[in-house]
Amino acid sequence: MAQPELSGLDDFDAVVRCYRKQIFKFVLYSVRDREIAETLTQECFFKAYLARHGFRGDAIGDSQVGRNEAEYRKETSISGIEDGS
Repeated sequence: MAQPELSGLDDFDAVVRCYRKQIFKFVLYSVRDREIAETLTQECFFKAYLARHGFRGDAIGDSQVGRNEAEYRKETSISGIEDGS
C-alpha cells in the first residue's frame, strides 16, 4: 500500500484511512478488549498527529502502538487494575 505524504490535515486523514484498520487489529490482538483497542488506536493517531512534522513514512504504526500499549499496561498496573493475562 502506498504511504501518504504528510503536509496538512487532509493528508493526515489519508494516513488515518490507510493505517487505522491495521493498527486497530494489531492493538485488539494485543489487549483483547475492543474498547481499550479503540482508545489506544485513537491515542496512537493523536500522538502521531502532534508529531507529524517529524513523520517518517516507514515508521508509522507499530512503534507508537507499542509505546501506547506499554503506557496503558503501566497505568493499569499502577491503579491496581489487572489486564486478565
